[in-house]
Amino acid sequence: MKLGYENTDKKIEIEIYGLKFEIKNVDKIKEYENVEDNDLNGLEKMIESVLGKGSIEKINEQRKKDGYEEIDSSVALNLLIGIYQTYTSEYTENILQPFEKSINRINNFNRETRRYNNRGKRRYGRY
Repeated sequence: MKLGYENTDKKIEIEIYGLKFEIKNVDKIKEYENVEDNDLNGLEKMIESVLGKGSIEKINEQRKKDGYEEIDSSVALNLLIGIYQTYTSEYTENILQPFEKSINRINNFNRETRRYNNRGKRRYGRY
């Protein structure tokens, strides 16, 4: 098994309303640990710390173009959940992918071995 730079250093991006953002600084989110779910200011700061300065402005501009109102606390919370879901799924996929290939290869080998060994134990042949 082998881990390469392509597995550990990949940039993780998310597309929100057609706008692409790079997810970074996820470790800085601890600064906002005490933010309430209905605190729009705090939620916006959390999003900007992960997606970068000005990301809220870009998102709100795109929402207005598409005929929606600016984000509120529930939309901001849903955005944060989507950001973290994307981050964790992409991160784990990049790290686990080489191991999954090895595990699948081992499972296929075991399946073929079992099939071969079970052939002699059959009482009746197939028609």
